[in-house]
Amino acid sequence: MPTVTRSSAGLGATGPFAGAATGTVHDQVAVNVAALTELTRVMLPDLLAAGDGAIASIVGYQPAPGMAVYAASKAYVLSFTEALAHELRHTPLRVLALSPGSTRTEFYATSATSEKGVRFQTPREVVETGLRALDASRTPSRVVSGTRNRLNLAVLRRLPRRAALTIMANASRPT
Repeated sequence: MPTVTRSSAGLGATGPFAGAATGTVHDQVAVNVAALTELTRVMLPDLLAAGDGAIASIVGYQPAPGMAVYAASKAYVLSFTEALAHELRHTPLRVLALSPGSTRTEFYATSATSEKGVRFQTPREVVETGLRALDASRTPSRVVSGTRNRLNLAVLRRLPRRAALTIMANASRPT
């Protein structure tokens, strides 16, 4: 039975996709993809005036067996954010995909995944990373928060896909 986790940044479920309830799958896509897209479309005129950014998740960089829909929805968020950043590069809006990795929040606290070997960032560390990126003279379209997260991502991207999938499957294995 999948475990559903909610946070201010999205909705995730852990467990095999084959056992996921239709409602759980639909809800993840509705919150993580559809709601984000529609809210961005509706708010874009105000965002352009204010110059605010957008947020994504580190899972968007890598498929995650055991969290297949969540990871895929976050890949959408990353792709959408980077494309939007490019489209709006000549406007006052600074668009940023902030990928926090493992952060000590209610999302991870209610997740059924193992915390063994996980080094958490604090929400403050993640916010400071995002603010520094937004304050940079040339805002990047994406930033990964935390040295360990950047290192893990670099290693995963250099591994053969099968090895990276195995690592991600082990990382999202229920406790």
